[in-house]
Amino acid sequence: MFIKRLRLVDNEPISLHHTYLSYDKFKEIYSSDRLESEQLCVLIEDEYGITPKKVLETLESMTTTEEVSQIFETEKGYPLLILEDIMYEEEAKPYEYSKVIFRGDKVKLKYEFNN
Repeated sequence: MFIKRLRLVDNEPISLHHTYLSYDKFKEIYSSDRLESEQLCVLIEDEYGITPKKVLETLESMTTTEEVSQIFETEKGYPLLILEDIMYEEEAKPYEYSKVIFRGDKVKLKYEFNN
């Protein structure tokens, strides 16, 4: 299943989320009324009790394509941050792939990991 979401702050596009999940496993999420307001990881944990045991993240900078420039209402070539995640339920069992495109001038990412 593919989920595409656009996040806004003060009616301004800030991030574009592309997520792939197993439809058989997560089909109820697709019709959830919380999908527009909640982070997907919160929904998966709340509704399925699944938290990632392993996360593979990649962060890179890029510039906008024509399509993304139209969505973010910027000029082509605008700075972006691209965050790709693969979430694993078990060591070798991924359950989510996501790619989030952030406007490079509007976000600051901060991570804290605790075991």
